[in-house]
Amino acid sequence: MNKKHTLIPNDFANYSKEGKIKIAYICGDSAGPAWHEIYVPCKYLNETGEVYAQMMQGSFNTEQLTEYDVIVFQRQNSPEALAIVKELKRIGKKTVFHFTDNFWEIPPNNPAKPHYTPEVLRRMEAIISECDMVTCTTPYLKSLALQFNPVVRRPWELVETDLFDSWRLPPRREDDDSIRIGWVLTPHHEDDVYLVVNSLGQIARKYKNTKFVFFGHFNQTLGQTIPANQCEAYAGVHVWDYFRAAATLDLDIGIAPVIAHPFNRGKSRRKWFEYSACHTATVCSDYYTYSIGVEHMVNAYKVKKNRAINWTKGLEYLIENPDKRKNMAYNAWKHVHDYHHPKKYIHKWVNMYRRLLEQ
Repeated sequence: MNKKHTLIPNDFANYSKEGKIKIAYICGDSAGPAWHEIYVPCKYLNETGEVYAQMMQGSFNTEQLTEYDVIVFQRQNSPEALAIVKELKRIGKKTVFHFTDNFWEIPPNNPAKPHYTPEVLRRMEAIISECDMVTCTTPYLKSLALQFNPVVRRPWELVETDLFDSWRLPPRREDDDSIRIGWVLTPHHEDDVYLVVNSLGQIARKYKNTKFVFFGHFNQTLGQTIPANQCEAYAGVHVWDYFRAAATLDLDIGIAPVIAHPFNRGKSRRKWFEYSACHTATVCSDYYTYSIGVEHMVNAYKVKKNRAINWTKGLEYLIENPDKRKNMAYNAWKHVHDYHHPKKYIHKWVNMYRRLLEQ
């Protein structure tokens, strides 16, 4: 890690650093978590006039980080990262570890499983223990982090609803009665597919005006269940283009099934946030993941016990009640816009880092 670090493309270097808290984010990935939980707060922290924040990815060393007051390590687990955290602490710099998944309970068939060996997990635990603070996205992850570090915070979750809004398509023609049911997923959701595949097949056969849209991944079982003329599948896009791609899917209903598993219990509400930002009504599992702020029949339809019959009923209800579906989508968008837009809540991040520096 002695080579010059690479910066994730941004214009943060144009900001003045004088008299500001200086924060470096060392990103372990450039996927969704890096966008939502690093890039977005980084962008808006700079706009407060109180913080200079910079994202970094790739190789780095202690010398490159000494100008910063706070250094945030996202998903880092290398021996070099552990050594750098220790050295930064020795010279009085504040360090933070940020994570978004329950790495200790990854299912065996999850593509991420081979990367998190017992050795890697022990090293990650050591980094978490060394840092001055840990940040994570859910109460469940907080309970895990508290096993290794007494200072754990859940930063306010931020959603740029106006970015999604800027790419929304014009209203469809009045004679267009199609219903677009979508799922944003990855290969990490293979177990979740089997909760809903039969229900999706039943809905497709019953409602010929439905179109099923899969973005990011397409399981072959879905292709065997849903007629080809009612199916659309799109590859994932680079994270910087994600909000445009998601908004232009033009979904009426978004599905968010999660199988009951400790790994899923650590997941955030991010999928509901994204559907809501796109003015899409969500049908989701009535599970821990969607327990905060997600209200059944108000801003989402929550499926009890993940039973196939209940998934079918939920989809039928939203298909057959377009006014209630649109009202649910509006309530969801309004909740996310009112309580999670960065312009309104970035001050919570500034205060979190100020308190850390005062310790």
